[in-house]
Amino acid sequence: MNETTGEIYYPSVFNYKKDTKMPEIKGVEKDATYEANSREVTVSDENLSNVTVNGKPQSMVNNTVTFTLTAEQETMVYVITATDCAGNMSDCTVVLNQPASLPASDDTDADNAGNSGDNNTDGNAVTPTTSPSQAIAGIVKKHVKVVDGAPNTALVTGTQDLKTSVLSNGEQQAVEDGSNANIELRIKNIDGSVPQNDKELVIANLSGYSVGEYLDITLWKKVGSSSEKAVTNLAKPISVTVTVPSDLRNASREFVVLRVHKGKVSVLEDLDSATNTVTFKTDRFSTYALAYRTAAALTTRQTNSTKNTSVIDKSITGYRRYGSTSADCYCISWFFIRNTHNDGASEKNVIHRRF
Repeated sequence: MNETTGEIYYPSVFNYKKDTKMPEIKGVEKDATYEANSREVTVSDENLSNVTVNGKPQSMVNNTVTFTLTAEQETMVYVITATDCAGNMSDCTVVLNQPASLPASDDTDADNAGNSGDNNTDGNAVTPTTSPSQAIAGIVKKHVKVVDGAPNTALVTGTQDLKTSVLSNGEQQAVEDGSNANIELRIKNIDGSVPQNDKELVIANLSGYSVGEYLDITLWKKVGSSSEKAVTNLAKPISVTVTVPSDLRNASREFVVLRVHKGKVSVLEDLDSATNTVTFKTDRFSTYALAYRTAAALTTRQTNSTKNTSVIDKSITGYRRYGSTSADCYCISWFFIRNTHNDGASEKNVIHRRF
């Protein structure tokens, strides 16, 4: 008993499970590049909490998430992030490059076989008929062109959303009538050629950040036989993922993108949780700067992400002080301790901070 405050201290006993094991990502390797149209990935953990791909949550069944990455354009960058209930996090960045040539479709041979003379009793060739009113819609394709040492970049937004964001109503109708459309994002390193006015604007708006790289990001479209056109404004923003260059990567850094457009600087926040990519939304295209700053302190979750040990069962008996700076992370049920401090500090707040 504390003679000064009159508080009574009781020993406490509770069991907990110490979980320092990170979720496991199977099917791809971290920072790997694959020449493939698709790749199946499985993420599992005994206490899996959530999994995102380029910031989009994935459905989980029995502490397991399975999904397929697809090369929707020539180069796709995917950021996979998995977190368990204890806060342990795994992340993996994967690049998918479409193969130079696609295998021939079996449908062609099947169609040819169906139109052969074997099934035609009179020996005459069969000519399929198509109604003139049945128009075949065109195809919208997206591409990313990386030049002059710019980082790997992916245009994350799907082709259907790109169609409505990038193409005018007339161009969308042309696609419905059979014209094909190409939408290309071009990214170029301009460290040595950034316009002076843009550079001064970026420097004046850094607010504690440092410039890692200047980029010129432009968007182009071509519909049918029309000339290629540059797009400077969009009806609604699209999502872009930029891989952080290896010489700028640091676990203690947080990144943003600064955009300069018509004399105005906008700060575009990083929408993914991976440390080596930056995902942002934009509806303007001109000069960009990849900027970073060092975080004031690493969170407990970041510290735990460097560990990968098995689950350990322990029991604690007796009085326990909570002044330790240990980064242990516990996956436990709630419990109640009447008092833990000899100095009379509020044990409720301490417990909430600790667990």
